[in-house]
Amino acid sequence: MVTDNWPVDVKYCSRRLTRQIVGQDAAPRSKWLRKVGLNLGAKAAGVSAEVGLREVDRTNIYDVARRAIDVVSDNTGTLANPGHYVRATVDLSWGAIPVHMGWDRAQNVRVACFFADVEVPDVGSIFPGLFGSATNFLGVADEEYSGGWMPSDAEGMYQILADAAEPEDPVVATKFLEWDRDLSLQSRLRSAATIYTTAATQGPDRMDVLFRPYDTARDVDLSFHGLSPGESGRYSLVMLGTPIWVATPEPQAE
Repeated sequence: MVTDNWPVDVKYCSRRLTRQIVGQDAAPRSKWLRKVGLNLGAKAAGVSAEVGLREVDRTNIYDVARRAIDVVSDNTGTLANPGHYVRATVDLSWGAIPVHMGWDRAQNVRVACFFADVEVPDVGSIFPGLFGSATNFLGVADEEYSGGWMPSDAEGMYQILADAAEPEDPVVATKFLEWDRDLSLQSRLRSAATIYTTAATQGPDRMDVLFRPYDTARDVDLSFHGLSPGESGRYSLVMLGTPIWVATPEPQAE
């Protein structure tokens, strides 16, 4: 979905996580503004501390998203050097797939999935697998799933899905969260690779993505029952996480 004043096509935006990020920034920002306002007032009557500082429109998901990007910029790393958040422009394969089990009083809940297979100089092959709420797709038709295989569960991804859920989404059942805690990291990574082979029905498309990594591992073999995201299934770095937003890159000035 293209915005009026942001020249990108936004495919996915986590409404809850962007609001959460902006909300966490609001209190210290307000305190700072009051302090600066007092100082400015003592020096120049009538000068406002809020000159050039625009309030975010919390009813506009794009405005909230842009403020969230700015708020986390100091804690945002790259694929080669991940931080608390990671931002990258990569060729993403993506889609949505219904997961049968794992929900409290619900079945076959659609899960948003984004994957990349990236070669980074001096690092090697990197595989980010991102999972979120399908209700956060923008401008993407809610099509009936027609694949030949559907995962019975999202083994290893339930904590990510619980954190990414919107208030109106089905709740992840407690027993599945507890089940995930006992899984090895290798099991979680291989589960993500297995879902990739079925869920990534769109793309790859060049996208600018901001995501929060949960699990990272180096020198990983993701081949599993003959399934793997790449030719060999071996990666220098694998990351599982949730997307904050996904959009086409901003046009570059010539």
